[in-house]
Amino acid sequence: MSIENTTDTILKEYLEAVKAEIEIAKTNAQPWPLVASGKSAALTKVVKGTHSGQAFLQAPGYLFTLFEGVGIRPRKIFPWEQITQWLRFKPIAGVRDDQGRFLPRRRLAYLIAEKIWRLGSGVFRGTRQGIPIEKILNDNLPTTGRKLAKAYQRELLTQIREAKK
Repeated sequence: MSIENTTDTILKEYLEAVKAEIEIAKTNAQPWPLVASGKSAALTKVVKGTHSGQAFLQAPGYLFTLFEGVGIRPRKIFPWEQITQWLRFKPIAGVRDDQGRFLPRRRLAYLIAEKIWRLGSGVFRGTRQGIPIEKILNDNLPTTGRKLAKAYQRELLTQIREAKK
């Protein structure tokens, strides 16, 4: 196995571990879990870039607003597509208001965006616990570093042995 393939495998393992810990953090968030439909777990994937050759974590856009310390400030427009996507994953086609009128998904997304615009998100206000992404990334890094160091060491020893022959 080449060093590039080994590095790729180790980095993918790192991102898979980060993904798993993000899901645990979402489930353990307070005052209630950040799991709306459970589909963000299925939609979060470790992907290798076709042009860059780098592995990265691909996730629904709304997931990144839940990271600790991020949130959304008041008077900041929240992208419609992310709210609509979240409602679609939920799945919510619409709801009925107090008078019994049907509010379609688009109107509901507008009302949610309007509330975020007025008050900011729960993570920003401190009423919701965000996902401690920095901690998750740093906690998994030492193991990944050791694996990479061992892989490079094995490759170097292999090259030295082959050079002596």
